[in-house]
Amino acid sequence: MASSGSSSEDDDVAACEAQVRRCPRNAQCRLDLAHALERRGAGDLRRACAEARCATALVPTYGRAWKTRHRLEAALAPMSADDPDEPYLVVAPEDDPRADDDDDEASDDDDSETKTSLEGGDAVSLIAVAAERKAAGNALFQQRRYAEAIREYASALRRLRRCPNNAQDEAIAKILSNRAAAHLSLGQHVRAASDARAAVEADPAWWKGHWYLGQALLEAVKASPRGACSANAERAQEAHRAVLACLRCDGLPRDKRAAVERVRDLAQAKIY
Repeated sequence: MASSGSSSEDDDVAACEAQVRRCPRNAQCRLDLAHALERRGAGDLRRACAEARCATALVPTYGRAWKTRHRLEAALAPMSADDPDEPYLVVAPEDDPRADDDDDEASDDDDSETKTSLEGGDAVSLIAVAAERKAAGNALFQQRRYAEAIREYASALRRLRRCPNNAQDEAIAKILSNRAAAHLSLGQHVRAASDARAAVEADPAWWKGHWYLGQALLEAVKASPRGACSANAERAQEAHRAVLACLRCDGLPRDKRAAVERVRDLAQAKIY
C-alpha cells in the first residue's frame, strides 16, 4: 500500500509539472504543483515553497496561495542550509567541452509575461516581486530547468533595474551570477561571461561574480579551436585574474576555497 501511495504522489507531481511547463505563468498551476510536492514529503518542501511563492508573485491577491506559502515557510523555518538560495556550480575544466549556444533566449528587454498591478508599483513592491522571481528561478535551477530559470532571473532583473539610485546593486549582482551559472550549465559560455562581468561591475565584492567569470572564460578556452592561440591566451589570462579576485573576496566561504584554487591553477596552466 505504501508503494502504491508513493507512486500516486509521484504521478500527481509529474502531472502538475507538465501543466506548469505548458502554462508557466498560471498561478493556479503553480499552486497545484506546490500542493503535490508538499504531499510527497519533507524532501520536496523547498520546491513546494518556491512554487507557492511564484503563485503569489503572479497573482499578489491570491489568498489560497499566500496561505500555502505561509504554511510552507513556517515548516521550513527550523531547517538550516548553507547559502540555500544561490546556485553553486563547479565546472570541471577537464570534462569534454560543450559547444557555445548562441540561440536567442529571453532577454532583459523581452517581457512576454503576464502583467500585474505591480508593474507600475513602488520600489518596495518591485523588490518583493523580484525576490519571488529569483526564488522561482533558483527552484528551476535545482530542477535543471536552466532555460526557464534564466527567464525568471531576467524577470527579477527587470524589476530591480527600475529601482532608483542603484539601490539594488548587490541584489542585482547575485541574480546575474545565478543567471551566469544557468548559462554555464547550458554550455553558453559567452553569455555566462557577460552576466558574470555585469555582476562584478554591480558588486565587486560578490565572490560568485568573479568565480563564474573565471569558469566561463576557462570553458570558452576549451571550446575554441586549437589555432586560436592569441584569443585563448587572453581569455586564460582574464580567467586567471577573475579567480584571483574571487580568492581576495572576504565573502568567499572557506569550504569553497579549495575548488577556487584548483580552477586558478588550471587557468594559469592555460596561459601560453
